[in-house]
Amino acid sequence: MSTVAEKTLYLQPAWEEIVKTFEQAGTFTVRTTSGGVAIEQTGVIDEVFLRGEGAFASVVQDNMDLRFLLKRLARGEVHPAHTTIDIYNESGALATSFHGADKEGKATIEEIAQRFGTDHAEAQISNAGNRRAGLSDKDVDVEAVRADWKAMTNVHHFEALLAKHRVGRLQAFRLMNGDFTHELAAGAFPDLLKKLDETGEKVMVFVANRGFVQIFSGPAKAPKRVGHGWEIVHDQSKVFVPDSALNHLWLVNKPTAAGIISSLEIVSEAEDQALASIFGKHPHGDPQPASWLELLNTLPRK
Repeated sequence: MSTVAEKTLYLQPAWEEIVKTFEQAGTFTVRTTSGGVAIEQTGVIDEVFLRGEGAFASVVQDNMDLRFLLKRLARGEVHPAHTTIDIYNESGALATSFHGADKEGKATIEEIAQRFGTDHAEAQISNAGNRRAGLSDKDVDVEAVRADWKAMTNVHHFEALLAKHRVGRLQAFRLMNGDFTHELAAGAFPDLLKKLDETGEKVMVFVANRGFVQIFSGPAKAPKRVGHGWEIVHDQSKVFVPDSALNHLWLVNKPTAAGIISSLEIVSEAEDQALASIFGKHPHGDPQPASWLELLNTLPRK
């Protein structure tokens, strides 16, 4: 009987070695969730890139686009009979799951269990959460926030802006409403899907949590209702967005060296984070398609 079939095992937090083990080692289904939004992709992982002295790993390919925030990962579990690895972040939430989708993939997960498995969880998980404590609106220097927002040259500068000015994500969106941001009506999301289906505009959907980011890339043809939500399917990838996640929708414009980058942000008020961010697909460093911003500007606003 295999190690995986006998019992649930915890994984030692040797994240760099573990993620490199997935390289060309079978077919996997990778599933990431954030506030009910879910993305799932199936394929062979060609190569895992490691960067930042153990802080970051990525898989960048058409059918599998993953970002591991390694220092935010706290615990891995291999579950009996399912040949599945669940990886949890430092606050105890499920960051992502890897499932062996063919014989070789299942064997790789058993190998990981044998090499890195232990009966005891080594990492302590806190349920305290990671929401940033911020200033009240009246104490925020709104003009300074606006000036720094205008001066951004990369979308990744946004998190530093929030930290510098001690503002939350939704708070910043609200303070910049009508300038760099626009609050959208709940109907904006199904309206967006309809327009994407009609136009064939390609998108990138980032589903993120505190530990992992997974990215869908391609057209959103023939989106459909599944239960109380919407599903997009393309090749071996699919995204599910529940109606319950659509309470806070924002059109967000961020300056970059290549021009304005615009996105539709699905935001959780409870966790003050983007559950999903939708961008017009374009090569890194190039201007976004003009058609994408035109499409976003047709969506109903609050």
